[in-house]
Amino acid sequence: MQRFALHAVLIFLANFAGAATPVLRVNRTTMTDVELDLARQAVQAMTRGTQIDEATILRHAVDQLVARALLLQAAQAAGLKVDTAAAEQAVRTQAAQMGGEEQLARSLAESKLDRATLVRIEGERQLIARYVEKVLAAGVEISDDDARLYYEAFPAEFKHPPQVKLRMVLVEVSPQASAEAVAAARAKAEAAVARVRKGEDFGAVAREVSTDATGQRGGELGWVRAGMLLPELEPAVWALQAGEVSDVLRSPNGFHVFQVEARRGEGVSPFEEVRDRLKAFLRQRAAQEGVQAKVDELRGTATIEGLTPEVKQALARPGGS
Repeated sequence: MQRFALHAVLIFLANFAGAATPVLRVNRTTMTDVELDLARQAVQAMTRGTQIDEATILRHAVDQLVARALLLQAAQAAGLKVDTAAAEQAVRTQAAQMGGEEQLARSLAESKLDRATLVRIEGERQLIARYVEKVLAAGVEISDDDARLYYEAFPAEFKHPPQVKLRMVLVEVSPQASAEAVAAARAKAEAAVARVRKGEDFGAVAREVSTDATGQRGGELGWVRAGMLLPELEPAVWALQAGEVSDVLRSPNGFHVFQVEARRGEGVSPFEEVRDRLKAFLRQRAAQEGVQAKVDELRGTATIEGLTPEVKQALARPGGS
């Protein structure tokens, strides 16, 4: 199986339909045409912009489903169990992001799915992720020396264009919110600007006022290049000099206030700046290699059966079973 297909299976949240046609069996696990179609979509998304034919997409989609089934079975064999409460919370969060439970229900109905199935599959996705982290990647450690060797071997990967180092206060408000809610959010952001301009620490204000995740780290966004901010925010932010604070800016996400901590031109990020991120990348890469090896091992002894002619043909191609 190609590595990108394995990566896709780790992030793939499948929504299974109850009445679907079985197309693939991996040991005791049977998968449907709905799952296969969703796997196709995942592969297409990951390969967008490249030339890849439908037969290759199908083969990678089948590989993805096989790997997912094998990892799920391995997790269960290792004694890990689905955390239903965590899966339910994840679905509630997804519903909130979509606009509420009613919107989620409508989306599920349009897809001929049900909420209980969504919770079950999210639980399985979490179980696979936990198995990878606690079992397959448990012994993977990346030292500072490991990271520095990579940094020195591939300096071009750490070049950067002109950048600004930012902190942000964000008071979130929906574009569909009432005029009263919008006015209250704007007033909260205006009060934050006033506090900072009177001398309060921007990070402390962000921790108190921001309603998004960046508030927990004092609004820190780090170094940002042109094109990374929303178009309606970028001109005002890039006009600021180091130490300056923006006026309140509006975006579809709500009301923003930015502080430019520093500016720098094109160059190479120092090792100390990228070390933690680089170590996380190298650990993830090593873990994925371990997962790949485990899938290959499991696949070598698995009973894998295509239940339709197209899936049988995909399994018979190079890379299939």
